Amino acid sequence: MADPYHPLPRTPRLLGAPVRVRGRVTVDGRPRARVAVSDGHQVVATDRDGRYTLVTTSDRPWLSLSLPAGARIPMTATGTSALHRPSRRRAAR
Repeated sequence: MADPYHPLPRTPRLLGAPVRVRGRVTVDGRPRARVAVSDGHQVVATDRDGRYTLVTTSDRPWLSLSLPAGARIPMTATGTSALHRPSRRRAAR
């Protein structure tokens, strides 16, 4: 059995440069409050205008969000769910 009094491990070191990501969540053109947005490490909630700000790191290239109540799951052209997006714009090729 592990020692219950052993100190907790430190927060893992950031592997990438800090990146501030801002966005807005809407359903049928209307902003949605209290929608969870995550980079897989931390979670923030949208404000009453559907806006969020998440400070993440460059090694976390994707964001995901919880499905707001009453919303349908968005689908991609191939039929998979689209509840995630790249956290930064991709360079044009």
